[in-house]
Amino acid sequence: MSSDPKKLFTTAENFKLLREKLGEYKTLPSEEETREFMPFLDEIYRIWRINNPSPDIELLEKKAKARREFVRKLGTRND
Repeated sequence: MSSDPKKLFTTAENFKLLREKLGEYKTLPSEEETREFMPFLDEIYRIWRINNPSPDIELLEKKAKARREFVRKLGTRND
């Protein structure tokens, strides 16, 4: 890892640390795990929608623009 304080908390360094922590864990969840998780996810989404009834379109546009810029810089997708 870089000793430069400016690079300490960059996205690339964070992903590098995450990959090291997860190791070779690359399997998808089983159907049983998915079935157990879906009701929990539905409940969390229902609570979130109660607390966030209307989407902020301007914020969504900013997020979409930031994501496009991030993907472009990574070079993982050609537009």
